[in-house]
Amino acid sequence: MSTEEKNSNSGEEVKSDPIDDAIKNLIESMIKIQDKYVEVKKGTPHWSVCLSKFQTSYLKAKNPEGFVEMFQQFHNSFRKQYCIEIFVKDKNDELEVNDDFFRDDTEFTIAYKAKKTTESKKKSFASKPSLKGPIIYFSTTEEKLSSVCLPLGEVYRVAIKLYDDMEKKNEDDAEIRILPSQLLFSFYNVIRKTNGELCRGIDLIKTNIEILEETISALSEENDDESDNKNGPFSIIGDIVSKLSGGKNPLIPGGSSVGKMVNDIVGENGGELKTVYDNFIGGIADIAKPDANGKNPEMSTVIGGITGVLNNPSTVQAFEKIQNKVSNLAGDSSLAPPSVASTVSDASEQE
Repeated sequence: MSTEEKNSNSGEEVKSDPIDDAIKNLIESMIKIQDKYVEVKKGTPHWSVCLSKFQTSYLKAKNPEGFVEMFQQFHNSFRKQYCIEIFVKDKNDELEVNDDFFRDDTEFTIAYKAKKTTESKKKSFASKPSLKGPIIYFSTTEEKLSSVCLPLGEVYRVAIKLYDDMEKKNEDDAEIRILPSQLLFSFYNVIRKTNGELCRGIDLIKTNIEILEETISALSEENDDESDNKNGPFSIIGDIVSKLSGGKNPLIPGGSSVGKMVNDIVGENGGELKTVYDNFIGGIADIAKPDANGKNPEMSTVIGGITGVLNNPSTVQAFEKIQNKVSNLAGDSSLAPPSVASTVSDASEQE
């Protein structure tokens, strides 16, 4: 979402550039990881000089469009490696984080490493630290600019290491807890904004953005006594996915049936959204009970009872959450569950 800021000269509200916002958010997420590393490890990560050069160059240029090409080139080179489901099920049908690309600690020499030339002995290049894993270079041809980059893999591995070390000490730091998710979210978001809505892999990019946003929100609210599992900083993802999906793909609802989609969301693993299921089933069971003489209630009584159940404040609130999540996930409001009003209207017509 784009933000609005005041024009200091005219006092008018001006919409900020979504590309600028996305790039700045990616830089900020990396700086947060760097700062937390300095705080915890009492040292500076070797890749800080590259991040600093990139941030300085970007802010001085004041030209977001001038940095779009670097992200487009990165996407063209590596999209097949990260345009994947970020959360998948293993052979035991358990969710795991599909982040091998970001964890890669080998030296990336294919397609996107700055070319070495006779200028490699110059100080500008010699001072560049050795980086491993995926790197988003500003330029892949001008060697003197090879240190102006975003060391994506290096930063992500530090975020994971900070989390693992925190776990080993049996501590909890809310900031460390969400660092990996924030970085992945910012990365996918900047790829989306700079490559456009028609770029290859856009559906998976958008889905990963949505699920990562949910992950960040859930992890931010997670208590110290939350369950611990192999997903580490993504431990909450099992609960999130159970709310959002029900098919073989843990990120996308299985099938196109609205009924099945709703059932998947509010079923026994539906978490807080199970409220609507419990209220509805429990309420209908009470309404449909035969009276003392064994006589079933009139249809008008049943419909009146259904209306009361559906208009229950807790049901309405939960139902709205379902509609929002399904609508966002599907990207098509027509696939969202029917509104309370239309549900009651349909039942009345069938009376």
